[in-house]
Amino acid sequence: MFFFLFKPILGERLGAVAAIIGISFYAFLVGADAAVIRATLMGTISLAARQLGRRNTGLNALAAVAFFMAFFNPLVLWDVGFQLSFFATLGLILYAEPFSNFTSNIISKFSKSDTSMLTRLINDYFVLTFAAQLTTIPIMAYHFKRISLISFIANPFILPVQPAVMVGSGLAVFVSLIILPARPVARVDRMALLHIPSAWWNGSTRSRMHPFILETRPSGWSPLFIFALLAVTFGWSAIKGGSAPVKRCFVPSS
Repeated sequence: MFFFLFKPILGERLGAVAAIIGISFYAFLVGADAAVIRATLMGTISLAARQLGRRNTGLNALAAVAFFMAFFNPLVLWDVGFQLSFFATLGLILYAEPFSNFTSNIISKFSKSDTSMLTRLINDYFVLTFAAQLTTIPIMAYHFKRISLISFIANPFILPVQPAVMVGSGLAVFVSLIILPARPVARVDRMALLHIPSAWWNGSTRSRMHPFILETRPSGWSPLFIFALLAVTFGWSAIKGGSAPVKRCFVPSS
């Protein structure tokens, strides 16, 4: 959003620089925790690679950012927010494109008409969510000792309002910093926007949804699950018998 806002005014290169500054300032406003820093650095790498004429490979960018953050603060590896952010992004990079292609092929087999809109909706709100959850559910089970099965249904319905929440909240913060009398109004608008996803999530996890909460015990199955998942993913060519390994990576925009 920052890049496409500044590009017509400042041009391609200066627009990218202004976008990086804007992203960094936004990260500062929202607290700059480990997950936010991870997203900020990956956004910066994406913009820089575009200006340098280099292809942005999501897996390389994620590994470089994780190494950079751990080098300056090794304790970040034990930060739950960083772990969830890292593995959610990893799930999108590894599985978003294969899962989306699989869904598109399935839909096209059952319908000869134009299903591009339906395919896009399913991929954007269900398939991509599942790709991120596939790698984060073991992390949540390990740290929080429970898995919310209803999240597979609830999360896709929260996604459509998230852009409005982020943009609206960000604008409200900027307005309140510039125009002091507007602070009370901006705060009310920001809280109203934030109430939408939280109200939906709280409603979906009430007592009547208790059967969809799976309690887990502390065990070593979570790391083993992730290890096995990644082993199958990167060793799929050998398992399948010589098929080409995954070369293209999905780069999430955040």
